[in-house]
Amino acid sequence: NYFFEVNTACGTERSEFFEVVSIGEKLQLSREGEEAFCNSESISLEAVGVPEGLALTWFREGDNNALSNELILEITEAGNYFFEVNTLCGVEQSEMKSVIENEIIEIPQIMGDSLICAGENTILSMNATTEAEVSWTLDGVDLGKSTSEITAELPGVYLATVTNQCGSETSQPFT
Repeated sequence: NYFFEVNTACGTERSEFFEVVSIGEKLQLSREGEEAFCNSESISLEAVGVPEGLALTWFREGDNNALSNELILEITEAGNYFFEVNTLCGVEQSEMKSVIENEIIEIPQIMGDSLICAGENTILSMNATTEAEVSWTLDGVDLGKSTSEITAELPGVYLATVTNQCGSETSQPFT
């Protein structure tokens, strides 16, 4: 809180206290920590730190059309979002917030040669969704591999599991 004083011929006069407020300097996701959403879903961004009574407008980078004047913006498309606030000092802009759209996980398909002769190996690969975690198992034991391709040196039942924010799917057994 601040005040000011004015010196006059009659003495010093002090103003009432007034508060200086900071405009929202960052966007916060309504679901803390998540910056992505799944196909056909949405995510909410909330403008934080906007003083009551000031006009707020949401925008998507590269698009001059206003999206909303509400504190919370429901997003259904990936992009970079920000808001502007009209103050007595002009227009202030928040920082930019990137929001990505994750693909819904499809069941991975393992491809490769299913015949391994003693002392040989084969390359197994699977169709991994971008921005997804991959894990492989052999006869139920985690192989510690996180790539879309592995070298299979032992016979057995291989499974590939793909996981992202939208869920997890496991391949059909590959022997």
